[in-house]
Amino acid sequence: MNNNYENDVHSSLKYCRMFLKLIGIWHLINGFNNRLEKLVSLLIMFVCLISLIFVVLPGAYYCFFHVKEITVKIQIFGPICYGTSCTLKYCFLSLRASAFKHCIKQIEEDWKVIQTREHRAIMIDNVIIAHKSTIVFSVQLYIFGMSYCTILPFCSDPFQLADNFTIKPLIYPGLDLFMDVYASPTYEFVYIMHCLYAFFSVSIETAFCGVVASFVAHACGMLQIQMARLDYLVVERKSKRVDGESLLAVIVNGHMGALQYIKNVSKALQEIYFFDIVATTIVICVLEYLCTVAWKNRDVVAIGTYVGTWLSLTFNLLVICYAGELLAEEGEKFGDATYDIQWYNLPKKTGEDLILLIAVSKLPPKLTGGKIFEISMNTFSTVLKSSVVYLNLCQAVTQ
Repeated sequence: MNNNYENDVHSSLKYCRMFLKLIGIWHLINGFNNRLEKLVSLLIMFVCLISLIFVVLPGAYYCFFHVKEITVKIQIFGPICYGTSCTLKYCFLSLRASAFKHCIKQIEEDWKVIQTREHRAIMIDNVIIAHKSTIVFSVQLYIFGMSYCTILPFCSDPFQLADNFTIKPLIYPGLDLFMDVYASPTYEFVYIMHCLYAFFSVSIETAFCGVVASFVAHACGMLQIQMARLDYLVVERKSKRVDGESLLAVIVNGHMGALQYIKNVSKALQEIYFFDIVATTIVICVLEYLCTVAWKNRDVVAIGTYVGTWLSLTFNLLVICYAGELLAEEGEKFGDATYDIQWYNLPKKTGEDLILLIAVSKLPPKLTGGKIFEISMNTFSTVLKSSVVYLNLCQAVTQ
């Protein structure tokens, strides 16, 4: 029994909880303690959805029904696709609240039953790695994501209105078809809504990555604990301090529990993974195209913003794909660890039982995007290759 399990659970979910609170979803998962929390959470969710719709719907209408030039369509389609993806991911994060709650409950149970300092140290090491990864990609995502909406408009060339009044253009078009967005205070209101959109869209992406990092780190820790127990199996059997069969039963039970946990995590995140991979592929392609256009126009500020955003999205994609790769590798390592122990010093019955563990590890646990593609480093490389192919297509179409 781990007497510090409450502190350990609180620490392991620290950043996951913080970013989910920013978008109002944590209380859907953890429950409401009072009416004030419920009102604040619902208010945040309302403002988040309104800011997303405020940008996505007018932009989509402007892109598909008003713009005729293919170059402009491509420039607008990328941000609109990203906003649509964030909206869908936010909806599924809300709808999967009960699935996340079930995963968090299993995390609490796993921390509670940790018995040795060595096993607790394994879990804490994985939590530290998850926290560092979350901090790095959240910082760079907020910097580059927010700068796209807050800094880029002021660095763009101003244009002159009819009354000789110059003004900076807005990043997301579409509302000017329905109202005079450049008249004060409408311009200030629209600019604030665009900033809110940037904040919530980045927060949604960061919350998703934080959930992935926390859940995958816990799964890797549990698999590593079972591998550590395999090493103890031979040692304890030789010293006859414990029954080998009972310890093997603990290992099998822990391994099956980890596999079931990973299955629940994959089920909870599969739709969000799908939208994230598809949208990221399109947005990276558009950013590459915009960089080539800015390079021709010698727009240094635009190039810096586009390159920074490209690096941010690419790093974000790398993190979530590496998480899936790491999880599969840990599953395969369990089979290797089962074979590498001194199984020949175990009783025949115990050695034969290890064969089942090796067979199960041949099908390592994997995260998927909508059960269509696996989340791995191979997917990451495929996305980058696809973005280059689509970039060549965009350049051929616009010439």
